[in-house]
Amino acid sequence: MHIAGTAPAITLRDRSFALARLACTPAGHRCTMRVIGLRGLAVSMALVIALGTAAACSDSTSPRPLAASPSTASVLGPAGSTPTANPIAEAEQTIRAATRRYDAAYLAAVADPGNPAKTQPLLALYTAGSPERDRVEKFVQTFSSRGWAARPGGAGHQSIENVKIVSLPPKGHAETTTCTYDDGIVFDAVNKAPGGHEIIVNDAKQSYRTAWDWVSDAGTWKISDATTVQTWMDADQCARR
Repeated sequence: MHIAGTAPAITLRDRSFALARLACTPAGHRCTMRVIGLRGLAVSMALVIALGTAAACSDSTSPRPLAASPSTASVLGPAGSTPTANPIAEAEQTIRAATRRYDAAYLAAVADPGNPAKTQPLLALYTAGSPERDRVEKFVQTFSSRGWAARPGGAGHQSIENVKIVSLPPKGHAETTTCTYDDGIVFDAVNKAPGGHEIIVNDAKQSYRTAWDWVSDAGTWKISDATTVQTWMDADQCARR
């Protein structure tokens, strides 16, 4: 689901967070609220939302899978010896685990955006004072102030396509790429439509590729920046890994 407009579209799991720049927008850049009843009743209501500009593009073709990082789980010594630890492999495994934790923390935060117990673990995964953290915080606050919440649609998933360790801690820097299929649903958690039916703010589906920067911060890998670089509407274009 995306919250409409030009590029980039904002989705349940969109990591560029252009929705932080909300304002009125000209006609034509709208998403439609739909009131879903027991028989699929749909009542159109205009919800005018502006989108900020960010580096993203739409493409109707399927994404080409990125080359996978070579396996670096251990360094083998002489025959029969015990493999020695590989710090690059360890850093990659740590970042992959942090990426999975991020995805879980993000979904928990947008499911209950007014609850600091849910939103603070998400913000803690970002470097303090970074513009990206500020955008995420604003994004969650926008959800809360509008009475919105979000839930997964059931088929969404995120694939880690590539992990590149640029430098190791204590001044660690890594770059990752993910591909996400987002079928989540943004809904009005405060108001109901006539008859008590749920108001769906947006339930559009899309796939998108995101580039991430990670840095080591006091021994912990954290996100310093994230950019959605490519988007495909409607279908699941992300290979499961």
